[in-house]
Amino acid sequence: TVTVNRRFLVNPLIPLLSGRDLFFVLALSQHRVRLLRGWKYGLEELTVPDMPDGIREALNYDGVERGSQVHSAMRGDLGKQAAVFHGHGGERDTMKADVEQYFRIVDRALAPRLREETAPMVLVGVDYLLPIFREVADYGHIIREQVAGNPEQLNADQLHEKCWPLISHYVERQDRATTARYRQFAGTGKTSDDIRQIVPAAVQGQIDALMIDPRRHQWGSFDPQTNTVELHESASPGDDDLADYAAVHTLLCRGTVLSLAERELPTEEPVAAIFRF
Repeated sequence: TVTVNRRFLVNPLIPLLSGRDLFFVLALSQHRVRLLRGWKYGLEELTVPDMPDGIREALNYDGVERGSQVHSAMRGDLGKQAAVFHGHGGERDTMKADVEQYFRIVDRALAPRLREETAPMVLVGVDYLLPIFREVADYGHIIREQVAGNPEQLNADQLHEKCWPLISHYVERQDRATTARYRQFAGTGKTSDDIRQIVPAAVQGQIDALMIDPRRHQWGSFDPQTNTVELHESASPGDDDLADYAAVHTLLCRGTVLSLAERELPTEEPVAAIFRF
């Protein structure tokens, strides 16, 4: 495709610009915690300040006199053998309590890094650990699917290979939920598949979700002074692809843009929108 215009054509890049393929992986083990950010083609490890280097550092096993003796070793995967401490007055603490404390420290370290994020997160770790982390985690976008097993020996490529199929299915479910929401609200004034209504709404930040077929163009022009759209059957000099124009402004206003095949759209038109208000 060759486009000559005053601005870039972004429809082919919508899957990248929309952030829908972005996700996080949190690899949890007793010796190491890694936060990685990825998309369809790979993962990168992120630096998290104040992240403890394993449960021993987090709970200061080596530096604090606990008044107790550990009867089961800290080797191997957590959860396969409970560590019981005999302390003052016969007090007993299970390893689960220590793991919970460890994960609360991990969660506090993650909080500043994830505060403004909404991307889905996949947990990777042994079966016993992951439910404990879910109990204490504040991040609200952890998906229910997870990867079971010790992640310590997995590099970024191997983690991506295991996690991306889960994210891909998650995104597909989200897309189906969005198109279902469009059908639910159709006819209520909260949706539209009329590009003449959609473009001004996008510019004004009214669009919550925009669904487009990037293979079909709607040529025309938009006059921001009069808030009017002029449609043309084919491209004329100075025309914009108005669906592309609406997509750009929806993204600028922090709306969601879905690039869908014609058969996946909830309408016969090449563009459909759900309004915020």
